[in-house]
Amino acid sequence: MIEIKVNSTIKIGGKRVKGSLLITPHKTQEIKDLEIDYPKFLKVERRTDRMWNEFLDIEMKDKVEAEITISYSLYRRPIGDISGEDFLSESRYIKFKDIPNLEGENLTKVRNALMIIKGKMKYDKEKAKVKSASSSLRLGYGVCVNFSHAFIAMMRKNGIPARIVVGIPPGIYDAAHAWVQVKLDKHWIDVDPTVGIVTRFLPYAPWGIGEDESEVKSKIIGINPHIFEKHITKIINK
Repeated sequence: MIEIKVNSTIKIGGKRVKGSLLITPHKTQEIKDLEIDYPKFLKVERRTDRMWNEFLDIEMKDKVEAEITISYSLYRRPIGDISGEDFLSESRYIKFKDIPNLEGENLTKVRNALMIIKGKMKYDKEKAKVKSASSSLRLGYGVCVNFSHAFIAMMRKNGIPARIVVGIPPGIYDAAHAWVQVKLDKHWIDVDPTVGIVTRFLPYAPWGIGEDESEVKSKIIGINPHIFEKHITKIINK
């Protein structure tokens, strides 16, 4: 089992800010020494959704900035089935129109889908406004979410359950990363379409899973709201 240490700092600015943050470890993981610190003027409530994602619902009325710090050790293990979810259907950003059919056994389909994405898409942070799977493939660019949506669409259209995962890989990051889990031979395995990796599970710290990004995205509204993030993740041992 892999032990991962995570330290996150979230700075929220604006007036009359409220919303939901997905920045805590997924509740199916083994977690140790979880600490969440924030100023008293910031109202924070913890909420768990149907996918076992834990959101921090926040509200800040008069202050112009607040800082939340989160630290924990996570013992990474595979995430199992989520009751009532087959992850085979179309969803908000996953439509099957213009998604190619794949040949071969399921593992071959996974590898072929990764090859298609590698050939069609380039990473481009400046052109990441599109969310849909088909548009991402057609336009040929995007960030990790676009790569993940395109891959999920190819999996589901070809009969392989697939779901998005968000969290943090090892290193220092200013935003969450998105990857995919697919179900092969009754087990969920990790696939990172952005870098072309498929393995039993990645040494990433998962925060949330969902049908697509619409279910695993932090959402903040208010007057001139903004968020600054810094996440430091280290693998302690394997």
